[in-house]
Amino acid sequence: MLTLTLLVSCSAPSPEVDRQRHTEAIALALTSPDRAIPLCHQLRDPALRADCAWAVVEVLASSDPQASAMLCAKTPEPGGEECWFLLGEHAQDPQACANAGTLADDCRMHVFSDRVHNELPKDAKPGQVEELVRPWVIWAGFSTKDERPWSATYRQLLMRNSPLDPGSCATISEPALAEICSKTAIPVFHDLLNMHRDRGAQLCTGELPFPVVLTPALETELAERRSQELCLKNLLIVPPVREMSP
Repeated sequence: MLTLTLLVSCSAPSPEVDRQRHTEAIALALTSPDRAIPLCHQLRDPALRADCAWAVVEVLASSDPQASAMLCAKTPEPGGEECWFLLGEHAQDPQACANAGTLADDCRMHVFSDRVHNELPKDAKPGQVEELVRPWVIWAGFSTKDERPWSATYRQLLMRNSPLDPGSCATISEPALAEICSKTAIPVFHDLLNMHRDRGAQLCTGELPFPVVLTPALETELAERRSQELCLKNLLIVPPVREMSP
């Protein structure tokens, strides 16, 4: 029994050895990710092993997705899901996303959105891209009836084009997609409001500091934001300065 205990204690690396191997692997991951993989496999601590795999996959995924997939397959959960997510994202591979468990949908959306961003013409507008994007929706693993990839597409188009004009969605021939586009204009409008608010712009009254065609729906959203927060600083009452008694 004593002999067995000694053998086990000798074969299991100490936490300090694990940390040293992890540090070495992370350094190698930046320049020689293939050499870091054996060190990742040697790590006993699940958190360190997952972190090691993530660092390697972020660098290696685009050049060697097969080696990256083998590393993710041997990464224990919960780190394995994130490993597959990173592989799908960096290799632009929806099939890797399918292995990402609870992160699979987010992974597919990242991959799809990156393709839309990189491959759509920069001057594209709603109504001009639907036939081009439809195969990408299927490629990413979504149904063409799923609103999410279409909303992600129109969000990018509406943000690119100036002014923000929900009326541009009327050029889309399919009523269901036109409705998705129109609905997407509202969160895009809020994103623009938030961006300019964070820059210190005056949004309480008057014209907005960004080009936008204010439809009735956007007018309603603006009035609500102004009543709730955009005019808040103007409503603050500054207490009078109390004079000191002599």
